[in-house]
Amino acid sequence: MPSALTPFDGFDLRVVTETDLTLLAHWHADPQVYEWWEGRPMSEEEVRAKTVDNDESITCCLVRLEGRPIGYLQFFRYEVPAWRAAVGLGEGEDAWGIDLFLAGEADRGRGLGTRLLAGTLARLAEERGAALVLIDPHLDNPRAIACYRKAGFLPRRLLPAHEEQTGIWKDALLMAWQPPGRAHLAEAAAERQAVLHMAGDPPASEAPLSSSLRLDRFRRAARWVILASLFLNALLGIWAMAGSLGEVESRILFTSLLITACGAVAVACSAAIPERRLGPLPLAGIVIAVVAFSLVIASLWKDFRPSALWQTGTTLVVVAGGIAFASVLSGVHPEGRYRRLVPTAYVLAGAAGAFLIAVIWGFRAGEAWRLFGVVTVLLGTATLAAPIAARLRPAREGPPPVKHCPYCGATITQAGQRVVSCPSCTRRFRVEDR
Repeated sequence: MPSALTPFDGFDLRVVTETDLTLLAHWHADPQVYEWWEGRPMSEEEVRAKTVDNDESITCCLVRLEGRPIGYLQFFRYEVPAWRAAVGLGEGEDAWGIDLFLAGEADRGRGLGTRLLAGTLARLAEERGAALVLIDPHLDNPRAIACYRKAGFLPRRLLPAHEEQTGIWKDALLMAWQPPGRAHLAEAAAERQAVLHMAGDPPASEAPLSSSLRLDRFRRAARWVILASLFLNALLGIWAMAGSLGEVESRILFTSLLITACGAVAVACSAAIPERRLGPLPLAGIVIAVVAFSLVIASLWKDFRPSALWQTGTTLVVVAGGIAFASVLSGVHPEGRYRRLVPTAYVLAGAAGAFLIAVIWGFRAGEAWRLFGVVTVLLGTATLAAPIAARLRPAREGPPPVKHCPYCGATITQAGQRVVSCPSCTRRFRVEDR
């Protein structure tokens, strides 16, 4: 059987075959293995269903070191919508997943897991084009988390009640790895620029900064601006309480407050950028916020004349605020019947924003303010309910119990699990919520 990836550093990842089932079942009977996988020992037939007969796009490998079998590794591409939703992948975001274990206690704690993982990641990047690899160790498995950190994984987000084991839902830590190719290219480009400069040739344009570096610089600048404006607000507020704040000082105070608000909106928009939620919308929100508050500040110093300047600025403030709201709420992922809370909040926020923009441009609301108040109350309710539903999900909440296999009719003993293996026909099927 050919290797799934090119061998490296003495490791060989061979696709699992029938001859490996007995060995894998023996490994899965070890408490130090099944504690982090199924939560219970697995029979040879169950191992067969998950490896050899697996109809999902998962590459299951037996790991050999210098010809000696030492563990198991599987990798896959996040193509199934349910998988992508479980880890919060954005639309168009390509990612791979990986899981592994070392079978023998003598092989653990020697750095073999880190070497195996690092080599596999390099092969996935080179041979499969993986630009993002995710792994989701249990939160109560610090040994695995430390190993993954050494291999280059960084924490991405907490996954509450992510995986069910023997009736108990386990929290997980989603970790991400990206190939360092861009950094190497940037370093090589910098070296080339230095050579050209020493040779007297005109320097070429600098290599583009990575998005993460640009975001980090933005956050540093935003932090400095917000903190500076906050301290200025405090000083001017104390001055105002003393009763000696004049017209110019009052405008300075309101300008500082607007700068603080602009920074808060921009930072809220940036919350969605690392995970690429909402596409380019958060970045557009930051640009709109800067333009919007600049116009409002300009109109403040011109006594809100001309009116078009004030109206345009406040309109853009409402738009930027809506994008910031959506950016923050996009990180909430309620499941089941509660998953409609987030899009409902989006619709209500859009309706409230449209009403405010209409008022800014001269619409006489009259009694319509009552309707706006109703929409605002519903918006606040949906906004609070979404994170509550996501964070306070019962540990035993899951799919409805299935008692019989839909293919052969045999009795199912794994009722209540999302992915069920039939003990009779060995077919696997996914159980969805009602």
